[in-house]
Amino acid sequence: MRAFTAKAVLTGLAGALLVSVLANVNDNVLHQTLLIGNHLPIGPFILICLLSLAWNPLAGRWWRWARFSVQELVVVLGLLLVCSWLPTSGFYRYFHRLVIRPELELPSKPNWQKHGTLALLPEHIFPLHRDPARLAQLQAVDQADDDAALDRPSLRLLAVVDPRLFAVEPGDAELASRERLARAAASDPADWAAATAVAAARPALRPAAGEAGPYATAFARVQAGFDRLLPAAQADYEVVYGKFVQGIPSGDRSIGWEELPLRAWLPALAFWAPLVVSFMLAIMALTLLVHRQWVRHEQLSYPLATVTGALVERTGAGLVADVFRSRLFWWGALPVLGIHLLNYLNLWFPTRIPAVPLTWYWSEEFKSIFPSIQNASEWGWGTGRIQFLIIGITYFIAAEVSLSMGLGSFALLLLQCQVFIASSTSVDGESMRFGSYLAYAGILGWTGRSYYGAVLVRAIGLRGGAASDREGVWAARILLAAVAGLVATLVLGFGMDWLVALLFAATLLVLFLVLTRVVCESGIPFIQAGWYPGTALAHVLGFPALGPAALVLVAYLGPVLAQDPRECLMPYAATANRLAERNGVDRLRLLWWGFAVMCVALAVGCVAWLWVIYGSGSTADGWANGVPSMALDRADRGLAALADTGRMEAASAAHGLGKLPLLFENTGHGRQLGWLGFGALAVVATALMRFRFGWWPIHPILFLVWGTYPNSMTWASVLIGCLVKEGVVRFAGGRIYQQLKPLFIGLIIGEVAAVGLTVVCGFLYYYATGIQPRVLVILPS
Repeated sequence: MRAFTAKAVLTGLAGALLVSVLANVNDNVLHQTLLIGNHLPIGPFILICLLSLAWNPLAGRWWRWARFSVQELVVVLGLLLVCSWLPTSGFYRYFHRLVIRPELELPSKPNWQKHGTLALLPEHIFPLHRDPARLAQLQAVDQADDDAALDRPSLRLLAVVDPRLFAVEPGDAELASRERLARAAASDPADWAAATAVAAARPALRPAAGEAGPYATAFARVQAGFDRLLPAAQADYEVVYGKFVQGIPSGDRSIGWEELPLRAWLPALAFWAPLVVSFMLAIMALTLLVHRQWVRHEQLSYPLATVTGALVERTGAGLVADVFRSRLFWWGALPVLGIHLLNYLNLWFPTRIPAVPLTWYWSEEFKSIFPSIQNASEWGWGTGRIQFLIIGITYFIAAEVSLSMGLGSFALLLLQCQVFIASSTSVDGESMRFGSYLAYAGILGWTGRSYYGAVLVRAIGLRGGAASDREGVWAARILLAAVAGLVATLVLGFGMDWLVALLFAATLLVLFLVLTRVVCESGIPFIQAGWYPGTALAHVLGFPALGPAALVLVAYLGPVLAQDPRECLMPYAATANRLAERNGVDRLRLLWWGFAVMCVALAVGCVAWLWVIYGSGSTADGWANGVPSMALDRADRGLAALADTGRMEAASAAHGLGKLPLLFENTGHGRQLGWLGFGALAVVATALMRFRFGWWPIHPILFLVWGTYPNSMTWASVLIGCLVKEGVVRFAGGRIYQQLKPLFIGLIIGEVAAVGLTVVCGFLYYYATGIQPRVLVILPS
């Protein structure tokens, strides 16, 4: 059967676009259970269940051409998965705010003004900055004027000045703004020549007595031209920046598509596009490169692929997936669905329908029994949540992995208490996890060195091993080209030093590689890294070696691409690749089709987010609004340290390999480097014990996840699933363990179905009444 048919590709594209739009509305307008939210995305699963359970048995029974084969369903699901990182936390939740909010917050940030923090970022990343399209817009205002020669210098000036200066009140503030604009023009000889020529031709505009000089000439020019041109520029600024916060409509009116300031955004979006596109291609290629090593040589189980494959895989002439014909599946799915629907009805009829509690909070009780834990920052041990989806997935993973993830919060709590008792200091969890990621990435590279080395040799055209692995060779070539494009964009477009750009790209790849390995090995879909690339580079290299411009850039760009990898491209792509291999679908073709569909979803999702934000304002998501400020505050502290220690000039002057001597001036980060080393040593030691002793019960994954929010929300369900699986294997045997798999897939799909039903009910209620629905958050928000 053909896999990449027009029907499959178009259905995958339409589904990806639908999820991109609906996830935004669901998460940010209705505030229901997240439609993506983790690496087992609810929205795509609902769509694929509808195709498998409804479309194939109904339409496929009457029209054979409308029936989806297993391979076609795998393509549809793969395209849906790789696009799932875009709609919310993976990218768009933060991207638009990172573009707009730094400009808005600058007036309230005296340290940013003092150190010129925003001046170290490229102006083109912000709307209305040095934008040729703005010049065309302002010229349109001036077309009917006979004094175009007078205003042409003003037009050029308005097109390049800081748009914040347009946000002024009439009167003295406006006059002061014009004076600042006139002073800003002093650095442009072409504008000065034009202004002088105009002033010479029009005596009325010549400087008054005692006001000779270039500033007076520019002020006369600006004063004469701004009476007509400044209002248009002020209106642009108010819409693009001011309405971003408060929204364009007033009252209950909805925003129209024609009201979006999309034209003002387009130049900035075009500037960002090469960075995001090269990043997407690099991640897709890296996923394909490691696939053979992980699947065939290391034989990872890919639990998420097992679960998702059950939704589409079928044998014989049946029109629905085999798992849906299993009684055990329905014995698992229906009770879970019933519990969640009972809790949902309780929200609407609290006095008539009872609720089934699934969460508990024990923090205060534990603190009263063990007072020393009050000094620990790890709080996940004190809360618990029964998540049937996590219990079901844990049934498919190794016991050492589930035990390690289940005990992570308690292990970190014990460490924090001991550190505080011994030294009255706290654990630096972020640095410790970064060290763990570095060490685990090194272990992955070392164990796969033979395969990766042979593939890279073939990729660069040399003769060597891996001649038969065409897929891996092409993945390596695409990866090298995409990383080169990513680094070139950082250097040429963003002005980042080439050495820092290489290190920043490598840090991003380490983050996504190890996080994906955790997902593929553990199957737990809700996971975060718990560290930030920009902060990690600043601690390892030091502020002098990083330099002021690169310091701000890595702090700012890190959140754009890796702020919240709970929705991360690489784990989605890894699951799609494993599904493709299980069902005979060409993975290299899936990479290219997935990349193409992502590019379309990228554009559509951008517009959808603009529509929602400019329709209701950006203030509803307080955490996302604070991310730009937090990122640039971290960079500003580094700039302050450089200024206070007198190293600013030397740090600014060093480039490329000239930065290496400044590594020895990395002071003030001893604590962070110490905890980084502890995390790395813990991973290496645990891995060696695991390789040497078969009875060793702890997996290095413990040090990769402990202290993160997802681990604090899932530990209880992981331990329950671990105990259930071990009980079945120990007391019933391997045959019964295999036979019970549909039951636990039912637990997973039952919870997914509950989310789908509550989300659909919320949409219908909001559409019918215009009132916010009552929300049952089934999975962590």
